[in-house]
Amino acid sequence: MKNPEGRMFQFWAEKLFGIPRGRGKRARLRKKKTKEERMRIREEKERERLRRERRKLKKDKSTGLM
Repeated sequence: MKNPEGRMFQFWAEKLFGIPRGRGKRARLRKKKTKEERMRIREEKERERLRRERRKLKKDKSTGLM
């Protein structure tokens, strides 16, 4: 945390006086993802989650009932 006072000022400026938080330079430069990219990323995350679940189930089975 570089400047806590500055952060608090920014927070109150936003909350009380409706001064919007400026998006940083990098945020502006970042390319907006297309619909296809977002869908692909969502599908990849879902696949990854399912894989983890299956692995967990397999691990539970291998330990057997205690």
